[in-house]
Amino acid sequence: MLYTDPTLAAYVGKTVSIRYDPRDITELRVFHRDRFLCRAVSAHHAHHTISLKDIQQARTARRKALRNEITVKSRQITEFFPKPVPPPSREKQNPVSPDAPRQKLVLYKTDKTP
Repeated sequence: MLYTDPTLAAYVGKTVSIRYDPRDITELRVFHRDRFLCRAVSAHHAHHTISLKDIQQARTARRKALRNEITVKSRQITEFFPKPVPPPSREKQNPVSPDAPRQKLVLYKTDKTP
């Protein structure tokens, strides 16, 4: 955006501070060494005004777009990585028939006789 004021011609190439009201983009306040210099006006936007409601709607729309983008990216990431394999259940490892007597003592492989 282009903001102009005749006072700024003397400050070309120097560092200045700019302050503005986000509800009014037609005007900037320009400071040099913490001293007020001028109010620079944008001729292109001088006849436009943006209400606080418009700003809030734009921010809400941007937030929704970002949330959607995050959702899409997280889905892509979960699809990229292989799905974790669940650990095998104990029932499948040691199938016990319902008719077999239950042992109270737990035996290790080395304790079992072939």
